[in-house]
Amino acid sequence: MTTASPPVAVMRSLDSAHVEDVMHPGVFTCFFETPLTTVARIMATHHVHCVVGLGDPTDDDTRIWGLVTDRDIVAAAATDYVHRTADTPPRPARPRRSTRTRHRAARQRS
Repeated sequence: MTTASPPVAVMRSLDSAHVEDVMHPGVFTCFFETPLTTVARIMATHHVHCVVGLGDPTDDDTRIWGLVTDRDIVAAAATDYVHRTADTPPRPARPRRSTRTRHRAARQRS
């Protein structure tokens, strides 16, 4: 894949900029069975905000089925966190305990 374009700050003004100044050629793809951690790694490594999702690799289906965006990754991570912590019962706070002590106790429990 080609190297990323220079940041907008070093380019000419937006009035005279072209699409080719801010985009790179080519697309990154993955099959739907690809773990989201792998897709996130592709995005971070190549500094892109989306990856094209393709069909079933067992059928050699390379039709485009959709896009996985960086926002999708963040939403999935947040949902996973909520699901993992939702079953944890809340612990009552002691009013006279300092915030630092509460924080230290919470870290020890996790």
